[in-house]
Amino acid sequence: MKILYYSGHPHLSLASPSGYGTHMRETIKAFEELGHEVLPVIIGGDILPITEEHSLAANNPLKEAIRKFIPTYIWETLKDVQLKKVEARSYQKLMKELSNFHPDLLYERGAYLTQSGMNAARENKIPYFVEFNAPFVEERIAFAGRSWFNNEANSIEKEQLITCDKLIVVSSALKTYYNEKSDVSNKTIITPNAINLDTAPLNNSNFTIEEITVNDLVIGFVGSIFPYHGVQDIISIFPSLKARYSNVKLLIVGGGEILNNLRQQVNDIGANLDIIFTGSVPHAEVFNYINLMDITVMPNSNWYGSPVKIFEYAYMNKAVIALNNGPMNDVMEHEKDGLLIESNLASLEDALITLIGDESLRTAYAQHFHDKVVKHHTWVKMGEKILKDFIHQSE
Repeated sequence: MKILYYSGHPHLSLASPSGYGTHMRETIKAFEELGHEVLPVIIGGDILPITEEHSLAANNPLKEAIRKFIPTYIWETLKDVQLKKVEARSYQKLMKELSNFHPDLLYERGAYLTQSGMNAARENKIPYFVEFNAPFVEERIAFAGRSWFNNEANSIEKEQLITCDKLIVVSSALKTYYNEKSDVSNKTIITPNAINLDTAPLNNSNFTIEEITVNDLVIGFVGSIFPYHGVQDIISIFPSLKARYSNVKLLIVGGGEILNNLRQQVNDIGANLDIIFTGSVPHAEVFNYINLMDITVMPNSNWYGSPVKIFEYAYMNKAVIALNNGPMNDVMEHEKDGLLIESNLASLEDALITLIGDESLRTAYAQHFHDKVVKHHTWVKMGEKILKDFIHQSE
């Protein structure tokens, strides 16, 4: 079968080391490993000109100066005007690729205010699958503020829900959210993120870094660092943990918009020698750092997402502490696969104390979750689940 994989958002690059980039690459690869011919059409491109950490942190001084004098509503509306201009060009590019490739299926990674995939599939009368990994309008307003185009974006989403042959979401929470907009319960496929067994190394025991010794017990976090990930919470309780366990260290792998703030937080509490920041690292090297960790943590998250890091932690046989929310309950069972915590410092500290003090418990949780992920949460299995009914209908 021929599949055209389409991402119409100009800021989503196939080369990104962030979770969304991994999800895009691995979905395409899974379809290919299942024997399908895939043509990626990625409007955001497949090359990052600068590192993810730099791109997240860097600001254009002139743009920022102008921004101060323009109300948020107008600023965001102007940004959306530009996005709609890109959409028009993207539609023409997509129509050309469809004409040349003649796919059996158009698979779109949905995004805020983008409808070119839906329109092109409808124009060419081909099956249309759309993947929604977030409540796009709600997320955009929360991150950046309101725009005149928010209502239009909501209307586009609803039309996509009605038009699509299948809706793919990463959590049961998102299924519920979109089902309230339009009845999609019978055509929704829940596919949490996953792991690639062929590219993720199982053991990189030769990798070391100067700041960590064999006697250290390492708490670790991996990912793009945003306020809602709660890395600042781990740092906040670290002095209390250090007073109780002298050999504990914290390893933070990744870059992001609050990285400099976290470094200042560490400096303020005088823990520079015990809290290590790596900054952004290539995704292929992430597993080297996870291998140095004894306990892996996702202290906070949004209500809808499926963090890739959780599956990487599990694959590397690491004990996991994660937020007790819908997406985590989709894949983890408390006190079997790890510890699920509430979103507060006391719950996080209690979970860390429990695992720091019990190596056998860490090992048991890690092994149980590892076995589950290897068996049920690979990208290929995800691809099979997405395409299963469609292939059967086509035969």
